[in-house]
Amino acid sequence: MLNETFKQLISNYILAKDTNRPWHMQHAFEADAVLEMELLTSNIEFPAHVEGRQAISETLVSNFGKTFENVYTFCLEDSVDQSASLLTCDWLVFMTDKEGTGLKAGWGTYEWRFSGSENGALTQRLKIKIEQMEILPLALVDAVYRQVTELSYPWTTASAVADKIAAINALSDLSAYLNRATWS
Repeated sequence: MLNETFKQLISNYILAKDTNRPWHMQHAFEADAVLEMELLTSNIEFPAHVEGRQAISETLVSNFGKTFENVYTFCLEDSVDQSASLLTCDWLVFMTDKEGTGLKAGWGTYEWRFSGSENGALTQRLKIKIEQMEILPLALVDAVYRQVTELSYPWTTASAVADKIAAINALSDLSAYLNRATWS
């Protein structure tokens, strides 16, 4: 069963990132937290290693918010693997760039390490693996967001997303990812 404290910490991070509220990161990360990024795509850029909540906030919230808007990040509940203070889960993101040149759909894996007691926990380390970041035509914005905004946010299931995006051919790679055999 998903630890509710850890779920809330992850939700706090998503709220901060998706709504460009860097001050909210204090409700998710320790002051000396570490961020590691593994990019398997060239369609987005992030530093490989960031230290400290302030620098993480600048990277994942402030700087990110200068480039992207209409951000919806989802964690897939059915992918959660948790043991003690570690939690991994798959994620999806949909966003538009502020220059109006495209819609991005990305996915990958979060690896979270929490510290402290369950009631006083914060994120000590986050590794974000970005497996894919697709650039889609702006003409799909309405069709994609019509479906995405009907999902439970920010926690949903792979099958719920797969059902919503099934008719959008440009998201066939994401559909294949969601329908892979390892989903329970």
